[in-house]
Amino acid sequence: MSLRMNKDIAEKIKNGVVVRGTGIHGARCTYMFQLSGIDIVCYIDRNGGNTFRGKPVYGVDFMPDKEMLLVVATNMDLYPTIASELRERGLVEFVNFAYYEWFIKDIVLLHGNCHMEILREYLLSSREFTHKYSIYPYPLLISSTKEFRTEPEIFENVDIWVHEDIRNNNSFGYEVSDEYIRRNLGEAVREIKIPHLYGISRMFFPQVITLNDNGNEALNGGTDTDGIFLYGDRVIEDCVNKGMNIDEIISFCMGDMAIPKEEVIANYESSMNKVRTREALWDIKIADFIEENYRKDKLFYDPGHPTNVVMEYIAREVLLILGINPKELICNKRMDAHEKCVYPCVRKLLGIIWDEDDVRKTGKKLGDYMDFPEFIREYLWWRHYEKYKKQIKMD
Repeated sequence: MSLRMNKDIAEKIKNGVVVRGTGIHGARCTYMFQLSGIDIVCYIDRNGGNTFRGKPVYGVDFMPDKEMLLVVATNMDLYPTIASELRERGLVEFVNFAYYEWFIKDIVLLHGNCHMEILREYLLSSREFTHKYSIYPYPLLISSTKEFRTEPEIFENVDIWVHEDIRNNNSFGYEVSDEYIRRNLGEAVREIKIPHLYGISRMFFPQVITLNDNGNEALNGGTDTDGIFLYGDRVIEDCVNKGMNIDEIISFCMGDMAIPKEEVIANYESSMNKVRTREALWDIKIADFIEENYRKDKLFYDPGHPTNVVMEYIAREVLLILGINPKELICNKRMDAHEKCVYPCVRKLLGIIWDEDDVRKTGKKLGDYMDFPEFIREYLWWRHYEKYKKQIKMD
């Protein structure tokens, strides 16, 4: 078996290999190296003090010589924490240490927002993909991420770069932009630019606004600042400002006049034009898919989060570009925490026929069941508690 390695790692291997992990991944790593004629010097795990495959096992405080190669052979979920500890000890990734799968598989970098988490799950459900590729654990571009990895050696060792079009002036900093990453990539990297979908689906949610108030109280002691209703609803807010009661608000929102016809149509056409303009830069096109499917399938949970119908389509297109048959893809995660209902008048004007009798199936809601009237009741109870708390009654 021939191993993939850069020149730094090739030099370190000559001086010996130390493996971090004695579980099934450690066994796989040992088998892989021995098939390549490379012997293991010793192992490291949390217990230490015994042997594994005839070699000594030391505790996690053991620090091998920097001229040796340290190979991490654990579950990938543990790798970022271990890698951080090793960097704090002065070791450099892809120079002094690396994850064991990267010696036999191409490295894929998924770079973008929370959509990448769903894409990752779909890709990893493909057996052919996992046989050929290993996904580098790069942080998502989301508000809860406190620190991003920007070391050039990461990008230099990537084989496949799957990314959204991240601008230079993005809110997370230039070091996570396409331009910064591109200039640090190796010459042979393969680039796949997927649709950047955050915000494009306002065509289905013209009611959404940003409210700079304290109505959306944070959860979990202030740590979850998204609250329960991250987005404001201008139709409901207008009704509140007019002094309507809950029943009147529900009746108006369910009616044909909630959002003017001209606005709904213009909003849809403008949004689709933006998608077609932007997708000229993407390797995977999405406009035709949206137009062909939005009537029969819910494609977006809210303005920022596509449903798995869209994410599975993107995953299939990525696999096809890689020459992989995209069959039987599975993802159990979904981005419906702040799912919004499509207004009945919007559904009618755009010819939408899919059912929407229960939203936020795995997301944030106050009861077990949320249809549109219940969405309105919970919105009012949460964002306008003092005004409407006495009007909320159980059906």
